[in-house]
Amino acid sequence: MSLDVPGLPEPILAFRFPTGGSLSVEFNEDALGEQQARRGAWLEVRVVDPSALKQKILEAGLLQVEYLATYTFYFVVPAVKSWGSSPPLPTQESRLGL
Repeated sequence: MSLDVPGLPEPILAFRFPTGGSLSVEFNEDALGEQQARRGAWLEVRVVDPSALKQKILEAGLLQVEYLATYTFYFVVPAVKSWGSSPPLPTQESRLGL
């Protein structure tokens, strides 16, 4: 959703996730440059099919970021932080071997 906020030149983009949680993004002229922004928080999302998401992201022309400390696939959304995708967390039943 897009939120128009009095006093801000651009709307805030907000997202609610089906299983809980939310994320909002505010755009402003004081944003960090591309290299400086990579020093900030990196976000990860859990997806059912990480390989399919990776393929779609690369086909869309988004930049892959290599981070040698993990095997997580990270990518950059223009003007946003770096994101990563990983398989879903195991359910409590599968952790217990049920």
